Amino acid sequence: MLAMSSLKLRAMTDVEFDAWNLHSRLNYAAEKEKEGLSAEDARNESEKSFARYLPNGKNTPDHYIYAVYLDDQEKVVGHLWWGMQNHGSKKIPWIFDIELNPIYRGKGFGRATMELAQGDVRAKGFDQLGLHVFGHNKVARSLYESMGFEAKNIVMNKKLID
Repeated sequence: MLAMSSLKLRAMTDVEFDAWNLHSRLNYAAEKEKEGLSAEDARNESEKSFARYLPNGKNTPDHYIYAVYLDDQEKVVGHLWWGMQNHGSKKIPWIFDIELNPIYRGKGFGRATMELAQGDVRAKGFDQLGLHVFGHNKVARSLYESMGFEAKNIVMNKKLID
């Protein structure tokens, strides 16, 4: 097992950002499809969301897009994007995207990445952090709840016809 203390965040390179940006948009659309949107509506929703929150790509002010890597091996294990999100009349730090490469899942890297995110948010002067998790992602929900995140809004749906 690799030491979690060697897990670090660094700003993505342009090449990493381009690959992540495409992957993340497609992944977000796929998650929206799982929610019940058509493929076309899911793609449109994804494009609108990224245009809204990252209008200047990785140079969007108050947004931080990181490669998560193992310092001792310089191996990228995943990525993290957090930035400011409107919350009523104020803005709060918000995790927009976090994903680990499949081979690093279930080994504590998700928790370690969330701890790095919280430390980065605190270092930038904030005292809270929000996120959204898709209801079907039970593993992520369990992790976030175990780390003290609390549900603030739950949207539910029931399919009435099989």
